[in-house]
Amino acid sequence: MTDPNPAAAVVGRYPKGERTRERIIRVAAELFAERGYTSGSMREIAARAGLAQAGLRHHFPDKFELLIEVLRLRDASVAASVERDAADSHGGVLESIARHSVEHPGLTSLYRVLSAEAGNPEHPAHEYFRERYARALAQAVERIRLEQDLGIIDRDRDPNEIAATSTALLDGLQIQAALVDDFDPVPTIRAFVEGCRPR
Repeated sequence: MTDPNPAAAVVGRYPKGERTRERIIRVAAELFAERGYTSGSMREIAARAGLAQAGLRHHFPDKFELLIEVLRLRDASVAASVERDAADSHGGVLESIARHSVEHPGLTSLYRVLSAEAGNPEHPAHEYFRERYARALAQAVERIRLEQDLGIIDRDRDPNEIAATSTALLDGLQIQAALVDDFDPVPTIRAFVEGCRPR
């Protein structure tokens, strides 16, 4: 007997497949945050997700593809926080990212571990992080130049240096947030932004 509505059967299966994919990505993110990409095995990801290896490989044929989805999950989460906060100034974006790092310690740990590992040119996420940093710096420089034109940020300051310092500050504050109980990075961000204003 055939299904009278094959489209309904496909639609009915689709959400389950998507839920399984999302579960795999979450489990991989947790494991990569705990142990790093190199030490997290596909076998353990499958076991934690309650799947056979074949089931995992149906959704993610290789570990690199899964890694990229995990990184996209983290970036999407940060972007959603920036959008939620309606952060459109350079300082507002920095504050939003800093708050996100405290509110989502698992994703922050994931980012710290993977970005440190990806410093090795042989790491599969090396290019991803190089491109991500280049894109983030370019966006920051663009915002900073706009704010310099508006008189919000000191015109005599080099926008490239402000962007690089901002990125380094965020990375360092994420480490402190992981190691210091009840650490609030926002006052440090505000002090930095205040120091960029015209005198």
